[in-house]
Amino acid sequence: LERAQSRINSIFVISLDNNEIAAGIIDKGIKILREDEINISKGDPEEEAKRKKIYSEYIDLINNYKPKYLCIIGPIFYPEEFYEYGKDKISAEKILTFKVSNGGVNGIYEFTRRKEYYDTLKNIEIIELNKKMDEILYLMQKNMVAFGLEEVYKNAEYGNIEYVLLSEDYFKKMKENNNVDKIIDLFNLLDKIDAEIYFVNENIQNYELINRFGIIGKLRYKI
Repeated sequence: LERAQSRINSIFVISLDNNEIAAGIIDKGIKILREDEINISKGDPEEEAKRKKIYSEYIDLINNYKPKYLCIIGPIFYPEEFYEYGKDKISAEKILTFKVSNGGVNGIYEFTRRKEYYDTLKNIEIIELNKKMDEILYLMQKNMVAFGLEEVYKNAEYGNIEYVLLSEDYFKKMKENNNVDKIIDLFNLLDKIDAEIYFVNENIQNYELINRFGIIGKLRYKI
């Protein structure tokens, strides 16, 4: 159950202030990809050019990874400054800016302890699940969806499930009625065929459809 509920989306982070800048990926842990000191003297006639050169190098790093989600963090105006410089150059599906006390590596670790990080994860999850729901609605017209526990299980036995959407309310009822073993058996089967499991709640569009059947699965091929 923990494995099924442990989906965490990777977030690419740029953390900067006047003195330092760092890039990292937050997933189940934190991976620092690069860090540099900025330390450009005030009044340096080439201050802007030097700062933009550093920004350009980090934008190149971002584009090498082509992240879905990028968070630019730092104190005062630095996240917005980086965003304004790079918004037309950065390859990322969604870019967010947040304020933290420090730039650099310390800023990345600070961000993971803040409420904004968990709110970001929640929003990302909702976006991804809404995309899955849109796909399910489309595939229903092509008879490429399995409805209910028995039908999903039957298709999983043939390796014919790509992912499932599971209603949290349905799962709670199964637990209350001591029927959770059936779900665990399905999870073990889905794990063997590398199918993904998504828990969904009322925040997801068309949730009532999923909740009506309890569980819905996307088929890999049509039988």
